[in-house]
Amino acid sequence: MTALEVVDASGHDRWGIQPRISELVSARAVVDSGRTRANPSGRQAIVWVLPEYGPGRDAMPFGVAAEHVMQSLAAKMEGRNNE
Repeated sequence: MTALEVVDASGHDRWGIQPRISELVSARAVVDSGRTRANPSGRQAIVWVLPEYGPGRDAMPFGVAAEHVMQSLAAKMEGRNNE
């Protein structure tokens, strides 16, 4: 999923999601798939995937990958809300 796709799917603010994606990248919980998609402004955005589905691996169905990413983000957001 791209960052804006995560925003759309989660209902959270972009400014709250983008730092979480950066944290997931730093933790190697998601990786750059090597693919991009156009966002609403027409700019190309990185498609983030789980490491086991990164470049050189078979892609997992989008819905399942999206569910995994959303669960990771939800857990991260929940942890921040409890601080």
